[in-house]
Amino acid sequence: MTPKISVIIPLFNMGHYISDALNSVLSQTIQDFEIIVVNDGSTDDGAKIVQTFDDPRITLINQYNKGESAARNQGVRYAKADIIAFLDADDQWRPYFLETILTLSEKYPQAGVFATGIVEIIDNKEVVHRYYSIPNNGYEGIVPDFFKSTVLGDRFITCSSVALKKTVFIDASGFKEGNAWGSDADLWARIALRYPVAFNSKICSFYFITQHIKKAKERIAITKEHPFIKSGMDYILQNKDSKDDFTDVLVYIDNLRVLSARLNLMIGNSNSAREILRNCKNFKVQKYYLLLWTIIPEYLNKMFGQYLFRLIISGITIVKQVLRRLKLL
Repeated sequence: MTPKISVIIPLFNMGHYISDALNSVLSQTIQDFEIIVVNDGSTDDGAKIVQTFDDPRITLINQYNKGESAARNQGVRYAKADIIAFLDADDQWRPYFLETILTLSEKYPQAGVFATGIVEIIDNKEVVHRYYSIPNNGYEGIVPDFFKSTVLGDRFITCSSVALKKTVFIDASGFKEGNAWGSDADLWARIALRYPVAFNSKICSFYFITQHIKKAKERIAITKEHPFIKSGMDYILQNKDSKDDFTDVLVYIDNLRVLSARLNLMIGNSNSAREILRNCKNFKVQKYYLLLWTIIPEYLNKMFGQYLFRLIISGITIVKQVLRRLKLL
């Protein structure tokens, strides 16, 4: 029989975590699923650990190392269900995650993406996000103004708190491969350009983040700018004759330009930062501050630039959010 949901888990050197991830799926209140683990060329014992699970619903696929996006795409190719859910090998679900997702898919069939709230575990500290565009005491429904809300700081989708229709995934051409970061957010944004996003703020997923600064530096050295900067601009150019208003999308793209420039400056890539900011029309305070920082000697960037960025940009963002809420902007 065809399962209701296919769960895709990319696996690369996560042997210490994969058992907990699998057990969190096997403990779901909804049991009509399949699990596809794509071993992306791991060099640890993660694949062997998967094989110790005696459950016919679990399939292990081995491939040469091609990256998380390629692993997720491969998993979807094997998926039998109409609904695809993603879980990273080092994250976990609460027992009612799949039940919540299926409820969203039934209540909001017009949506292309279904997502739930998360708790971020950053270096062993729990972080629960507050929302600016939806109620914080519980929300279920279509996300209003996805791009505007995301710029405000609302985070609706992560790779371990999301599911989508397989037809939508195929229509969007899946994850873009070859990017060291941003491919997941790029896909969600490309889908949000065409479909509504259904969201339940109930916390159903644990999203673990470790060594985030170190990983960001490694990834930005490979992929200079967020991939949706190009994806979004390409979409706007292709649909420039339509009656759609892309103002919020353009602001979101500029937000990604500021983010990309800041990350480049963290590793001393001043030239890349300047190039990325050249087309930024919004966030002028952040833009000109970052441009000013590009002329500061590289060794100073590496010594304390990242901490100054966090302090100043976070301060600016918080002030603007407060002013928006007070309707002064």
